Amino acid sequence: MTTFNENRTYGVEIEIEHPTNGSRGANALATAIEIEFATNRIDATCTFEGYNHRDNANNHWKIVTDASLRNGLEVVSPILKGLSGKAQIEAVLTAIKLHGYEVNYRTGLHVHHDARNLTGYQIGAIIGTYTAFQDVIDYAVSPSRRDVSR
Repeated sequence: MTTFNENRTYGVEIEIEHPTNGSRGANALATAIEIEFATNRIDATCTFEGYNHRDNANNHWKIVTDASLRNGLEVVSPILKGLSGKAQIEAVLTAIKLHGYEVNYRTGLHVHHDARNLTGYQIGAIIGTYTAFQDVIDYAVSPSRRDVSR
């Protein structure tokens, strides 16, 4: 059984779309996320910054526009750690859902893992596992986003 590594850091980027208002509702979404943080006693903030690629290493979530999506935004976490980071993600996803945004076949959530302390063997094991289970992993993705040329 795999256990959750409380010491490894990670971050997420959540691409979302709104059926009607997209980036026009970004400030309201940032406020909704902060309300979820306060409700859950989470010490974090969120602001709408418009389009940028600045590092996000502090305890600050940011919302940026995503031109690749119709009515799209991207919610970017700071560097997270342990179960407290997981709680932040859950609060953000709750606010996103309550505010009418959605993750659909054009969008998604992806995670960045800090792998600096992994050994060559561990990195090889990750690559080998992914290779062995790639077809199974693909079923977690919408059929329209799968690589059908393989």
